[in-house]
Amino acid sequence: MEHVGYYVSMVSLKADIEQNLLFTVVLAFYSLHFRVKCSKM
Repeated sequence: MEHVGYYVSMVSLKADIEQNLLFTVVLAFYSLHFRVKCSKM
C-alpha cells in the first residue's frame, strides 16, 4: 500500500507544479501584453 500512496502524492505534486506553471505563464503573458499596450499609447 505504501507504493500507492507514494504514487498518488507524486501525481498530485506534479499537477500542482503544472497548475503553478500555467498560472505563471498566463500572468507573464498578461503583464507583457499590458506593457506593450502602455508603450503604444
